[in-house]
Amino acid sequence: MSEFTSGPWRAFRLPKSHDYNSNKPAIKQDKEHGLVLMVHTFDGQQAEANTRLAAAAPDMYEALRSIENDDGSIPNTIWEMAQKALAKAEGK
Repeated sequence: MSEFTSGPWRAFRLPKSHDYNSNKPAIKQDKEHGLVLMVHTFDGQQAEANTRLAAAAPDMYEALRSIENDDGSIPNTIWEMAQKALAKAEGK
């Protein structure tokens, strides 16, 4: 996974005193904590949920990458979904 920012990725809330002109989550890279995704306190539950989902992306990617289906025990539709998600993450 060397093309991606090394983890772990973390999400946290910005303080109310923090002033942003947009409602998009902020992203910064931190040598100690990897990629840090920050969500505004006033964005609501959806923005916070999106930030948590993005922070979990490296772990989900690695989990999907580690799944093997040599014996065909994973239903084809589920296997195809996993392969599409991996291809999307890899820009294919």
